[in-house]
Amino acid sequence: MFKRDISTNDHQTSMSLAQSQRTSIRTALMSVSLFVSMLTLGVAAHAQESPTRPAASKPAARPTTKPAAKPAAKPAAKPTASRQPYQEPVEQTMKRLDDSQTILKSYAEHFSQNWNSFDADALPMILEGLATETVLAEIIRSVYTESLRQGWRMTDRYNIFPIHQSAMNSQLKDSLKFNANGARIAVFGLRMGKRVRGIILTSHYQPTLPGELERQFRTNQIHETLLSARQTFNVYANELIERMMSRDPRVSEYLPLKGSADSWVLGCEKVINEKFCVNARVFDSADTRTDIFYDTLMGHVEEDPRLRAIKATRLAWPVKDSYISRGFKIECSRCDRNHYGLDLATPRGTLIHSIQSGVVLKLGTLSGWGRTAVIEHTLPNGDRYVSLYAHLQQFKKGLKVGQSVERGEIIARSGNTGVSTGPHLHMEIRYAQEGRDSIDTLRQPRSQVERPLDPLRVLDVFNIFVDGE
Repeated sequence: MFKRDISTNDHQTSMSLAQSQRTSIRTALMSVSLFVSMLTLGVAAHAQESPTRPAASKPAARPTTKPAAKPAAKPAAKPTASRQPYQEPVEQTMKRLDDSQTILKSYAEHFSQNWNSFDADALPMILEGLATETVLAEIIRSVYTESLRQGWRMTDRYNIFPIHQSAMNSQLKDSLKFNANGARIAVFGLRMGKRVRGIILTSHYQPTLPGELERQFRTNQIHETLLSARQTFNVYANELIERMMSRDPRVSEYLPLKGSADSWVLGCEKVINEKFCVNARVFDSADTRTDIFYDTLMGHVEEDPRLRAIKATRLAWPVKDSYISRGFKIECSRCDRNHYGLDLATPRGTLIHSIQSGVVLKLGTLSGWGRTAVIEHTLPNGDRYVSLYAHLQQFKKGLKVGQSVERGEIIARSGNTGVSTGPHLHMEIRYAQEGRDSIDTLRQPRSQVERPLDPLRVLDVFNIFVDGE
């Protein structure tokens, strides 16, 4: 809608004539905050695609006489045009990212010409959203450009969306006390051989003086301000790539949100152009597709009724101070390459919490898993499922089989027991089957029905980058 309005000469007149539009303009402008998302939605997994090949022509009929002699020499190959560091279809995504500045400029011109037509209360949030989306797009563009030059490939798509909307989709929404309508989250991924990294970015505007951002839009200078910061974007992009390449790239002392349930503030890991605070969380995404984060942060409703039923019980996050080192992955029906749980790397001795109220079924050592706790949970409809916590260092003192535990209750400390390459929690969620003991289902699944559930589909992903209760 706004692109058409910007390109017409009579837009300013039409906006000022209808006073009744003021009540609806706020709703219409909310769609502006998703302009980067609209550009990126539907972007396929570019790194895995290949250009369409022309259909092969039908071979000629076999001759009845002696075959023709072979050519004396193979024709010389046609010269190929030189390509940019990124090629089709990656170019399509890069074009969308490169266009972010152009889009911001168009909206800035639109606002500067029609300033009095907009709701003054909603305007600051809308302007911050436009600016922070452009900042995140610029960072992603810089990361992609440099990483592709170094041999990385894009994996999945990227997306940018409001952090406040994501917070409201979270189980923490009742305890969040901050107003971050203008802040944004971005999720994207990269691949180099077997190494796959995902990045979650957040950005918000931190003004020095009241009305500072509004003045930049009113004078149509915001895009020039961000263009002048391009070198800063490039420097930060190299920092992110360096973190991705390091042996321990996923831990950051900064989280996008910091504080307790009563007092939340947005973090500030990197300052862009002295005004925009940016935070990054790098995670291992080899077995964790970035679309899981899109779906969960945007409030996607699962199609599987089992997943919906379990998620509706509002599970607790099992461990704090962690990052995803491996996710849920199934490559074949029954093979050793499958990974049926979620690995959360965390220092040895970190407290482990039960994700939901239930009864302790197992406390002991299981093959491969080392010291393991298994808890059975019952859904409101009577169906049962179990949560498994493996590689533990020790169980909570006094905890016994048959004992009831509450949601979020401490049950153990993380460790490195069993077949483990480093301290972490391996957690699984398995749906119990009618007439069968839940412990019996912990073996290698023999059918689709026995297959464990992806924990990230039922846990609150917002916890990954929120520091608090």
